[in-house]
Amino acid sequence: MRHNRHHLLPPEAGSSAAHLEALFQNTGFDTEDLLTIATGESSTDIAHMRRQVIADFNCTKPSHKMLADTLISDVVLSARLSQRMNLLLDKTEITDLTVQHIQAIGRELDRSRRRVLAAYQALAAITQPKINVNIRAKNAVIGQNQQFNNNASQNNQ
Repeated sequence: MRHNRHHLLPPEAGSSAAHLEALFQNTGFDTEDLLTIATGESSTDIAHMRRQVIADFNCTKPSHKMLADTLISDVVLSARLSQRMNLLLDKTEITDLTVQHIQAIGRELDRSRRRVLAAYQALAAITQPKINVNIRAKNAVIGQNQQFNNNASQNNQ
């Protein structure tokens, strides 16, 4: 049974909904086409960024590529919001409306940067290599990024 994803788009999307549906079915997460549409950036810039992130995190599964797309999309959004914020701050005359606009952009910029960090951390966590360990001991302490200090020699002196 095929699920209809048209309910996710507004009714006025019309033919663009059908276009996105066909695009997703034909390409899935193997190309940057959906990301290019979402960000509105040129496909060569997006393609380069996407290839780099996918290579850096060794993304092979569609869910990993989706996280890579989310990361890139939010990086682009953060850059746009920062640019808009700087343009507003460079104005010589700042009104109450400008201050409200700056506050709204600041909140959205914070959200976008948190999403960038969350996507980055998720990619780093799920693409981390698995560790296989065989232990033959009565007692064992296993941890990650832990440090053991042997202060016994200092205490005996």
